[in-house]
Amino acid sequence: MDAARPAGIILAGGRSRRLGRDKARLLLGRRTMLEHVRAALGTVCSPLLVVGRAPATAVDRRITWVADRRPGWGPLAGLEAGLAEAPAGWAVVAACDQPFIRPALLELLWSAARDTAAGAVIPLLGGRPQPFPALYRTSLAPVVSRLLASGPAPVQALFDRVATLCVGEERVRAADLALASFYNVNTPEAYRRALALVSAGEGMPV
Repeated sequence: MDAARPAGIILAGGRSRRLGRDKARLLLGRRTMLEHVRAALGTVCSPLLVVGRAPATAVDRRITWVADRRPGWGPLAGLEAGLAEAPAGWAVVAACDQPFIRPALLELLWSAARDTAAGAVIPLLGGRPQPFPALYRTSLAPVVSRLLASGPAPVQALFDRVATLCVGEERVRAADLALASFYNVNTPEAYRRALALVSAGEGMPV
């Protein structure tokens, strides 16, 4: 592990109810969505962990699979599992249905994290914090566990419990003008649009 880099955590434990198919293994161009996210995070992060159920075959040896401790409890539970298994320090956390993450955005967030005592560094869009992609200290794992002790909760509930640095929209757009990093492929229509972007050469991570 390179101590000068954050770990990377990809959340892939969702049930894909709206899409109706396994998002992580859905093809987008010549890669699965998980592979797109892995490629983007790999430019900044080491090591890489995926929270979810490992495939029976063709496991990518460049990533470590982590079991979701609370299946069906949503992304905050996935965050708990990833932070608990990641090396001490910072972790970039993204969802497997965000295939157009821009490494420049990750670099921006990582730069902000190195200069703050906060527990999380979160992009702010339209005045609202965006939980993924974002950076979290791995030391937050116990805080997340306590938050989940009474049942499932949204990721945003964590921001009321820990010091959070919000990176303003102007800076976010400077790194990702089209805000492609925040595009979620979670419905059939979103998938069709993502396929069109890739076919047009507009959506591939750079």
